[in-house]
Amino acid sequence: QETNGLRKEAALGLVVNFENGQSAAEKGRRPFSLARQFYESLFTECEQQTGLALENIVCYIASQTHYFVMTPTRKSLVSAGIVSADAPDGKLLASLDQARLAEVVREVAAFRWRTEDPAMPLEALDRPVGLPALFDFSKTRRASAGLRVLEAPSSTGAETTSRLLVGLCGDALIEPFWPEGLGIVRGFFGAMDLASSCKVWCETGDAEAAVSHFESAFSQLKSLAGKTRAAVLKPDDKTFGLDPSSRYRFAAGTGTMRRASSAPAVPRAKP
Repeated sequence: QETNGLRKEAALGLVVNFENGQSAAEKGRRPFSLARQFYESLFTECEQQTGLALENIVCYIASQTHYFVMTPTRKSLVSAGIVSADAPDGKLLASLDQARLAEVVREVAAFRWRTEDPAMPLEALDRPVGLPALFDFSKTRRASAGLRVLEAPSSTGAETTSRLLVGLCGDALIEPFWPEGLGIVRGFFGAMDLASSCKVWCETGDAEAAVSHFESAFSQLKSLAGKTRAAVLKPDDKTFGLDPSSRYRFAAGTGTMRRASSAPAVPRAKP
């Protein structure tokens, strides 16, 4: 298992729920998912009105609740008086002013994120479900290796051994960084990489080739992020298939990493 820091400052998430009273205005609202990199002016307007600078915000609407999850910056939390500027690393949440957090997050939920939708009704904003929660996801974990072929004594009692392929995918392979929506894409790609490696093993019987096939794809998957997509993935997602070479610019072979002719000279991620 490997543990990585996402950034020098704390990476923070904020979650808040409001009761859904099923009013006409609430029924007219729609879920949304917005990132600052695509809606800079909207996020700047929210920051000016609420004092909270966000990297993204997601709103899910269920029959009973309006669920908001967002990623505020530490600097804006300090400026808004929600946490202390003097809090040491790892102790930021201990300085949390819960009342101030509730006040500011109410303003964020009331902000008109989608002008085509009705405003969040005041009666809904006055019905929070529990307290808003601020949490730190600065550290993420991932497997140091995702595929192994294990050997065990044969169940028949003979001197031969049985082999078992054990692989990881989804969150078990790489803990998701949800602000970028990477959990879904990494989950699907990891499952496809694992299935492709199983195919190599079944067709060749070569355990080392299967492991190498998976690890070369895993090295690319680990470096995939919103900002690196163009460098890691091939441009036409309609051609994506089971074979990692159909998706990653650096094709995953059966034992070696070979660079596709269209790939830029980018450094390989360390395993």
